Amino acid sequence: ATVFEVIAAMQHLTARCVEPWVTGVVDVVITPTTPTGPPPIGWLFEDEAADPMSVLRRAYHHAGFTAPFNMFGLPAISLPLATRADGMPQGVQFVGAPRADWALLQLAGQVERAAPWHD
Repeated sequence: ATVFEVIAAMQHLTARCVEPWVTGVVDVVITPTTPTGPPPIGWLFEDEAADPMSVLRRAYHHAGFTAPFNMFGLPAISLPLATRADGMPQGVQFVGAPRADWALLQLAGQVERAAPWHD
């Protein structure tokens, strides 16, 4: 595939993925920020010498909920809304419509006032 074909495919995929916001089917999508808690120090690069692609696979595994929305250019924010059993914060990601950054920040403010992290 040429670079132009790849760009066209990416634009088509992006249009399909943002359609629920554009058509008003959804206002906000809520996901965990990460599928697991914080990885151990050095975890990302543990197998780098044996398999350089392992870094990308591990990064994708850890950022699987955030990376697609970054790729599609959608505004998103992560808020620590719970505490895991190990005492670490658990983030929840809110994803808004294209160019709806201000609405997403307003929602985040409301959520933080309703469930303050410091409490």
